[in-house]
Formats: sequence, C-alpha cells, structure tokens
Amino acid sequence: MLLIHKGVIHRLWLRAPPVDGALYAGVLPADISAVARAWSFLRLCRALSGRSDPGPYRVMPARTEALHRQALAALDAAERGASEWEIGRTQFGYRRPRQEWEDDAIRAVVRRALARGRRDLAGGYRRFLSWQAGSAGRRQRA
Repeated sequence: MLLIHKGVIHRLWLRAPPVDGALYAGVLPADISAVARAWSFLRLCRALSGRSDPGPYRVMPARTEALHRQALAALDAAERGASEWEIGRTQFGYRRPRQEWEDDAIRAVVRRALARGRRDLAGGYRRFLSWQAGSAGRRQRA
C-alpha cells in the first residue's frame, strides 16, 4: 500500500487488504536494513502526527551520484565500441585534436570512469543500490 502525505511516499506492506477503522501494529526486523527501516518508520509517524518530515535517511551526495552516472554512460559507450577519445569528446566535452589526447588530464578522467563502471558491473552496484542502508564505507570496494 502506498501512503502519500505532503509529497512523501510511504510504502506499507500489509498481509491483508486494509480495513477502515482497524488498528495496525508494525514489525521492524533487526537485520542489515533495520536502521533505514526505523528511520522510515519515524518519517511515517511524524507524517501521521502532522509534524515536519526529517528527510531521507542518507542522501547520496550529488558528486557521487554524478560519478556513478558517468561511469555507467562511459561503460555503455565502451561496450558499443567507442574509444576512450570518443567517450571523452561526447561525454566530457573534449574538443582538442586526437594528437593531444595522450597528454591531457581528461584521459585520466575517462579511464577512471571506465574503471568505476567495471567495478560496478562486477558487483559494486550493490553498494550503490544499498546506499541508504549505510552498508558500505567510503573506502570499501565490492
């Protein structure tokens, strides 16, 4: 069941269809996602009592999100046969001739994006998907 209150979507899993006027109790399993679930429950309680929303548990920084998007786009282009230079031109706006590519810093940016994309493809995407659960530290690699 989806409960939308002031633009915030709360997802509730009920064993049976809801009944008007019935009382409900919640269960929060003590697993790896317990902290995120508890935060979601706090948000729901605050919404139902008319208090302000404290916001999402952990918001991914815009820079981290952009790096993941760049990595996936670069990896997609490489898998379609694009060279590093072509990826640099289309994705990062590189405008110099190909002869200057070897000495340019954007080449390292493209290579790092491809390496990050390969790490994500090899299982690192789990960290991206579980960002709000807080299951991985900054230096930990999948």
